[in-house]
Amino acid sequence: MTLSDGSVLKGSLPADATIKLDTLLGPVRIPLSQVSSLAIATEETHSSLVTRHSSLLYHCTFDSAAAIEKPLAGPSGTFLGGSFVPGKKGNALRVEKDAAAFEAALPKGFLGPEGCIEFWAKIESDDPRYVDGGDPLFFSLFDERGAVTLLQFAANNGFARGGLGGAIASWPFGTVAHWSGVMPYEDVLGPDWAGWHHYAMSWKAKGFGDGSFVKVFVDGKPQPVLGGVDDDKVPARLADLPNHDFLLGFPWGRTRVDNRNNRRPFLIDEFRIWNEAKTDFDAN
Repeated sequence: MTLSDGSVLKGSLPADATIKLDTLLGPVRIPLSQVSSLAIATEETHSSLVTRHSSLLYHCTFDSAAAIEKPLAGPSGTFLGGSFVPGKKGNALRVEKDAAAFEAALPKGFLGPEGCIEFWAKIESDDPRYVDGGDPLFFSLFDERGAVTLLQFAANNGFARGGLGGAIASWPFGTVAHWSGVMPYEDVLGPDWAGWHHYAMSWKAKGFGDGSFVKVFVDGKPQPVLGGVDDDKVPARLADLPNHDFLLGFPWGRTRVDNRNNRRPFLIDEFRIWNEAKTDFDAN
């Protein structure tokens, strides 16, 4: 099945399967054996009640192991460990310290030169400070060359940046100019640092209107993005994303060993990947 935005859905269905369509007149079920071709026409609408999801590449609710194996959108994942606990919406995946909890293979072309990753997370920590090395490391994206795209509380990214940091296409960034070795979560997340927060990272090889190529958001609010010494290489690296397979892991895949520790357990929920550089989020 090829969609209007160019994305392709592939798979197989048993002969006795049915197709369910949720229409404006109600749900309609069609036996697959009676379908020779299917065309669906839609109209633009200005209704605030209608949301278009054509750019949603991946969406996992993390309600259960079954939700990981069959996400609402995107490729199947593998549950590796941790537990399912009450989350921001339904259940969430609780990721233990220094242990792989989830992974999914993203095929070549899945990530493009423009996109967005967003999710909800809740840090579990008796210590209101974080230190160098991923504290916690929310997720990793490794390609076959070992390049990593991630979002974490790794204060030292090699350029002494602090705050919420990480790398995109191997380009390091942070949201605080200087790192002094220890930093309170409150400085980045506010007084409710131990509660649920919405995180997002968007990228655009052609650049945003303000000349930036990467944007980071916490609870829908843009954060400063301070990069390394090779910021001029960002567009080319982002444009190269479709040429590689990726392994998505929380906090990393079982086949990869990251050099960043994950010293804090955390909960993660409603993880989405888009093929557009979103800058507007419902962070409630």
